Amino acid sequence: MNEGVEFTGNAELLKNHKYLKCCHLQGKATNLSIEHVQVEKLESRDRGDDREMLVMYFKGKRLGFGLSANCNIDKMVELHGKMVKKWKGKRIKLFPTTCQAFGKTVDCVRIDKASATKADQEPPDEPEHEEPPFSEPDGLEELM
Repeated sequence: MNEGVEFTGNAELLKNHKYLKCCHLQGKATNLSIEHVQVEKLESRDRGDDREMLVMYFKGKRLGFGLSANCNIDKMVELHGKMVKKWKGKRIKLFPTTCQAFGKTVDCVRIDKASATKADQEPPDEPEHEEPPFSEPDGLEELM
């Protein structure tokens, strides 16, 4: 983001996210190709313990998607099998939605079968009238 330039975008995008979040999808589903999957330690804020989770990384994107919700792991198993090594190169669709967690309705990202239409295969473009919300030179396209 350019210093001194008015920002009118989604404030959630300005947080320092380690993993892909609902706000990065900008309200739209997007198809992505899995580059690799690795195990990472997830630090718990509320329980005081750490746990491991699978994190998917996508071709041409910097942010990984943490499979912290069992339903997302179940969907990957349904779509591409139990063996994680077979997920590499597969296309999936990520879409924003909401779910019940911690006693309230929260934004979340879910997985589905990749769409077959060309229009849905690329991540959404940022609106031209808004300054990209990241100080990274390549903006949202490289972060996601």
